[in-house]
Amino acid sequence: MGKTRFDNKIYICLACLIVMLLNLVFAIGAPALAYADVTTTSSVLSDLSQDENFNVSKYPMNNNDYSIKVIQVAESVDGYLVIYTYQPSNVKEPLDVTKVNMSLSQEVDSTKLYDLTLLSREGVFSKYKVNDLTVGSQSIRYYNITSIYRDWVSGIDKDAGNDNTVNGVAYSVGQLWSARSVSGNVVYDMSETEVIVITEQMVGFRRYSDGLRWKNSPSCDSHFLAFNCDHSIDKLLSAKIEFDTTAYKKIANNYKESEPVHHTVNLYDYQVASNDGSGWFGEYKEWHRMSSMTDFIKEVGVDGEEKKTLEQYDWILNFYESQYVRESGGKDILFAFISFVPVIIDSLTTSGEKVSNVSLLRLSFEYDGDIYDLGVVANTQTGSNSPTNGDFDLFKWLEEKTGIPARTWKLIIIVGAVLIVIAVLMPILSVIFPAFGQVLLVCVKSLGKGLSCLLKALWWLIKLPFRGLKALIEKIRDR
Repeated sequence: MGKTRFDNKIYICLACLIVMLLNLVFAIGAPALAYADVTTTSSVLSDLSQDENFNVSKYPMNNNDYSIKVIQVAESVDGYLVIYTYQPSNVKEPLDVTKVNMSLSQEVDSTKLYDLTLLSREGVFSKYKVNDLTVGSQSIRYYNITSIYRDWVSGIDKDAGNDNTVNGVAYSVGQLWSARSVSGNVVYDMSETEVIVITEQMVGFRRYSDGLRWKNSPSCDSHFLAFNCDHSIDKLLSAKIEFDTTAYKKIANNYKESEPVHHTVNLYDYQVASNDGSGWFGEYKEWHRMSSMTDFIKEVGVDGEEKKTLEQYDWILNFYESQYVRESGGKDILFAFISFVPVIIDSLTTSGEKVSNVSLLRLSFEYDGDIYDLGVVANTQTGSNSPTNGDFDLFKWLEEKTGIPARTWKLIIIVGAVLIVIAVLMPILSVIFPAFGQVLLVCVKSLGKGLSCLLKALWWLIKLPFRGLKALIEKIRDR
């Protein structure tokens, strides 16, 4: 009996050893290549030719093929990482690679964007230096490349649609490289990795009003990325996004911007964002950082044309909130009875933030009971400067609150302005045209009564929140 158990243990050990060897073979996925004396100044072909298996004829020129493929990486003797690409259209249309989405580990959770600098180009081959990256001292160094980017080119690339601008066109790489020193040379191994490709996307923002305040009218701009992809997803778990923000202030025709600020954010399924909504007639909303588009539309009440646009996408990531401020506020309603000037000046003064160069780098999600954490292949994109749900419309707001059509409110304001002008000119007109002045006086009195009734109604509407607050305080006091 003991001998049988001993034999079984031997078989089990042999089986485990075979499995480990097979895993090692499949993990390598490509023959090991050794490169020596690679520098940032050497030519791309001289570097690639160090591999005795390198054959130029395997990389034909094709003027109609604008793809970009990574064929090798190498650590230079001066401590930099260089990336070698095959670009079939290089001779006719040289397209420089600008960025790489890469992690320095076997996992993609630490992936980030690195800028690239062109070092050498010969025929269909190019050599790039990875900026702001020096080779580490670990015994094995990893370079987990998800995707590479180049600038958008008119006539080659299609428009993004939805008033979006493509800043960078992404190409899938899906390669995990390892580098280790052997007998004075650096040996490189490569295995392929799974990535997720974004097939359609839209960058935009919704504007949520925080209500009217004494000094201004603030709003919350919630910036989002809506997308479809080539992978089935049951639930989003986390994501990583990089983007730039630029603060601005506009006074009439005077427009000023600050220096752009770069951001990197990690989103999680349990996170919830919201606006303030505490001002007069403000509306408080909450929304999840990441959700299906169907759930998001129900959550914040999207309708109309905006709903039709967003329904084209399956998922949404609400990655950033910024404040948008109109300087006109409650003070201007009071000043409007005296002069139009403060209202005009303040209403033309706005400030906020623009979001640009949005790049989705990583997605973690659940599908069919399994958890995936993959690098993302997605274009870098900038959205429209206008909110998808439209800007605040005073006349539409008055129509919703009073039931009086927006056209009527516009007419009321025009008539009010005319009455003020007439009132100012009345003494002069009465002297020049006595009879005309009498008729005008009767008309003004009639219109004045009507306008007075409307102003009283508007004043009642303005006081409504304070009445509710007073009633609440009295109720609490009674209790």
